[in-house]
This record gives sequence, C-alpha cells and structure tokens, in this order.
Amino acid sequence: LSYDIAPDLTVRGDGEKLAQAVAVLLDNAIKYAAPHTEIRLDALRQGRNVCVQVENRGADIPADKLPHIFDRFYRVDDARTGAGGFGLGLAIARQIVQRHKGTIIARSDGGTVCFTVTLPAHRMNTK
Repeated sequence: LSYDIAPDLTVRGDGEKLAQAVAVLLDNAIKYAAPHTEIRLDALRQGRNVCVQVENRGADIPADKLPHIFDRFYRVDDARTGAGGFGLGLAIARQIVQRHKGTIIARSDGGTVCFTVTLPAHRMNTK
C-alpha cells in the first residue's frame, strides 16, 4: 500500500461510517489486485471538495458492467466471485458517501481500477 494524504483535509460527517466506506474500497482493491502489485490511496483537495482515490492494478471491469457495480448483490463475473463476500460492500460504500452529500465513481481501463469518492470539504474557521 502506498499513499499520499494532503494535510488539513476535513469533511463533516460520521467518521466511523466514512472509514467503513474507505475500508470497503481498500478491501476490494486487495481482493482484486494482481499479485505483487501496488495498491494506492490518495486524499487531496480539489476546489471545495475532498477526493479520496483507491487504485489497484488488475483485471479491468468491463465497461458494460461498470454502471452496475454499486448495485446490491451485483457481481461482475464468476472469476471475481471467488474473492468471497455477498456483493454488498460497494452498495454500502455508495450509501455512506451519498448520505454525506458526496459521490463515488469507478473507472477501469488499461489494467487499472480506480474508485474516487468526492465529499464536500468542511471549512474551518480561521480566527
């Protein structure tokens, strides 16, 4: 695991639930990464938002399956079901992110799968 987390990133919300959403993304990355490859976690500010990205190298998620991966019980294919689970993790992560007024998207191409969570940044009073 390699990571780059920008300093002073703050969002409003339930810290335990947000940590659960990130844990789901990291768990997925670990399950589906190609052996001996890096898993990357980045957190940065983009304008008024905080973006968290989890990226791994491995088999691409087919473009026609990508829109469904956040659906409850959805599994991409039999090769990916061997990793265990019930197909609920990404649906739960999406629900947590949406309850925090954020978005979660996935992209997959060239052997890289990347999940991006975007949440409104909390502005701190600087008095």
